[in-house]
Amino acid sequence: MFNYNQILNIKKKNNINAIEILIIIAITLSFVLSDWMYSIFSFGEFIIIPLTIILFFRILCVWKFDYITWLIGVIFLLLWNIVANFIWNETFNIKAGIAGAIKIAFFALFVITAFDFFKKIYLKKYLLLSLNVSTVIVLIIGIYIMIALYAQINLPYEFFWKFGRTDYQSYFFRGPSGLVRMRSIFNEPAHLGYFFNVILGLNLFSSIKIKRKWIFNLLLVVGLIATFSYSAIGIMVFQFLLFFFMKVKFKEVSIVKYRSLVAILTLLTIMFVFKDILYETIYLRTMDIVAGRDQSFIERVAGSWQYISSDKIINGNGVGNTGVIFNNYAYILSDFGVIGFLFFLLINAILLFRSPELGLLYILLNFQRGGYLGPTFWILLMLFLVFSANENQSQTPMRIVSSNFKRFKYIRIRKNFE
Repeated sequence: MFNYNQILNIKKKNNINAIEILIIIAITLSFVLSDWMYSIFSFGEFIIIPLTIILFFRILCVWKFDYITWLIGVIFLLLWNIVANFIWNETFNIKAGIAGAIKIAFFALFVITAFDFFKKIYLKKYLLLSLNVSTVIVLIIGIYIMIALYAQINLPYEFFWKFGRTDYQSYFFRGPSGLVRMRSIFNEPAHLGYFFNVILGLNLFSSIKIKRKWIFNLLLVVGLIATFSYSAIGIMVFQFLLFFFMKVKFKEVSIVKYRSLVAILTLLTIMFVFKDILYETIYLRTMDIVAGRDQSFIERVAGSWQYISSDKIINGNGVGNTGVIFNNYAYILSDFGVIGFLFFLLINAILLFRSPELGLLYILLNFQRGGYLGPTFWILLMLFLVFSANENQSQTPMRIVSSNFKRFKYIRIRKNFE
């Protein structure tokens, strides 16, 4: 599945030390265990807190001014939100606001310090390899739990869910077939699909290369289909369509790489094997959405915006003062108002500029899962910032137009001088 010699070669070539390896493993675990909770904190937060302190002291002496500017901007936004809501919002819960502001400031520090840490290409390669290896482990656990649920004999699996949900609704597909949906160690199949889609996106759209990446991608497809999550499978299909559209040259439509052809045939084979299940989970679900009968979709797309108040549109309800919302755009607009929402849109614009593919995926993932006060939101931002900072990115239509425009300007300027 993966080659340990690859890890050893990377270590030998680039002199990876033990601290760097531990940091990479810690970041991977913080993502994998983000749904596990103990008291009011997730395991991801327990890992990120000491990790951020280590990263902070590591770069304290060489901190760039740009990073300080971003951190000051986040802190200023948080202070303004709390003060403004304390003065003008009678329903504002200041304890929740202060607690939320502290978490956001700390998570922002984590993103900045981790982004600074992963400047070197070999560290990015090792991180991507670590994330892919973790998906294999999570998939194996998910398959085992599904077998345990389907099997007649009692196989132990409850310990994987000790710190998460254990209710029947968390893995059962509400349909005539009574399907068991894969959720592995996550709380919901959609959360597992979110995790798989993030790694799949990094594999497809990052310029970082690791060996046997196609095997990892194939396993990710199997895992995503096994979740039977409408949003997760939909985002997976979107990623492959975008990827293959990027790979086909406008003047060389007939040229398709052998591996791409194999990948397409494999994907079609998997979809054929699961055709009955996909018919029930995807086609019938789509018909319900079109007919307006799917309450989950209505809540995610339309219901999430109901907490926005016209008299609080500037500063919102206050940090941490809105109930759980499914998409982060509605969540941030509800809590921070227009001011905070514009700041969030700026981050989206930066990601789109750095990597249009990862930027589009970032937007979709923030509609799939809400929770800006949880570690997953910030780990996603950190990963996409790190892996969108590479040169020689794949040539998207946006980049092709941009590069051709720059080339055209250069030719015109040269002709004028001639």
